[in-house]
Amino acid sequence: MQDHRRFAQAVRERRQQLGLSRVQVRDRGGPSEPTLTRIERAEITDPSPATLAKLDSGLAWTAGSAARLLSGGSPRSSDAPATAGQVAFPDVDRIALDIATVTDLISVSTRLAEHAEQRAEDTDLRSIADDLSSALHPVYGTYVTQLFEANRREHGTLSPIFAAFSHLLDEPNNAVDPDEFEERQYRRWLAGRTSGIDTATDERFTRRLQASHENRGGQ
Repeated sequence: MQDHRRFAQAVRERRQQLGLSRVQVRDRGGPSEPTLTRIERAEITDPSPATLAKLDSGLAWTAGSAARLLSGGSPRSSDAPATAGQVAFPDVDRIALDIATVTDLISVSTRLAEHAEQRAEDTDLRSIADDLSSALHPVYGTYVTQLFEANRREHGTLSPIFAAFSHLLDEPNNAVDPDEFEERQYRRWLAGRTSGIDTATDERFTRRLQASHENRGGQ
């Protein structure tokens, strides 16, 4: 039997035991920061095998530990050394960015993408634009998702807040990482863009939105 609250608590405690931020877990081969945040909040009730395997890597567990934990068992530490070439930042693992800075970064990325579209023959420019967009998604992804959730709970439908991020919703969801793909789909769903979203996904997103409401004390 799966106990998602126990699973979430064990993942969070293991990360804290290792003294790692969510970004550092990701850098060790773990899930993306938004996915790990949702796992630790017990918002993901059906983590994929790929996500479970990433948890094993990022949290230094032996293969199959996360799956065993989800099924009621106990994980096992691998005590594996860090991968060569990884850079650790013991004193600074997180910095604060105000929304104006994030908006500026998104604006630069958008302008670069538009420029790349006009220079279709410049494949290097297109690659750089795509890489910048992918790199920025973890920066603003969690904030935008929570913003959309709060707006959806308050208004139930579209409101002016979505206009500020409409270009993020308009860009194609070509994420290779299945967790990132799901995150982008969820933001589209929150904005009322349900085209291409099947019934099972709609129900999963509805449960996630409800869980976000409960985790914030029903506010």
